[in-house]
Amino acid sequence: MPTPPRSIDLRCTPPPPSGSRRRTSGSARLDVSELPEYIELALSLKYGVDYRMVEAAYIGKSIDLGGVGIAFRLLVPCVVGLAMTLALYLFLSRTFYGRAVMGVSQDQVALRLMGANPVRIKTIAFGIGIAAASLSGALLITISPVVPSTDRDYIGRVFAITVLGGLGSIGGTLSRRSFWAWPKA
Repeated sequence: MPTPPRSIDLRCTPPPPSGSRRRTSGSARLDVSELPEYIELALSLKYGVDYRMVEAAYIGKSIDLGGVGIAFRLLVPCVVGLAMTLALYLFLSRTFYGRAVMGVSQDQVALRLMGANPVRIKTIAFGIGIAAASLSGALLITISPVVPSTDRDYIGRVFAITVLGGLGSIGGTLSRRSFWAWPKA
């Protein structure tokens, strides 16, 4: 039985498609769609695949409302998430930049005529998305343990909720999320 190679030669590239120029350098090519998998691999190698959870002062406590106990580890992320959703809704519907963020995907020429730079607006939208995802991740780690591959547990549900609730409707997404979570409660 032949022995497998000990290393992989990253300089080997697949043959180019017909009609394209052949690359002359021997460097490795990285497809952008593979980047999340490499990031997950790096995180797994650095931190391991053990479940991680943070401890906050409010995690072990609960509040009793009419005989129903509500854990603070679930109540705090719910309240912060609702507040974040309300803040995003108000920002997107009442401010110039918010309306520009919603309009940049519709018509960039009209956005330029309004006096806004589409590149700057996209940068603002990206920053808002990163901030929302970071806050959501920080809240998630107080609810349940996480590993680098936790995203696979949630990505399908999040996508379905967003599409079924309406791609441009925060209220529709919020109501669809409430409806989706109701049978699980």
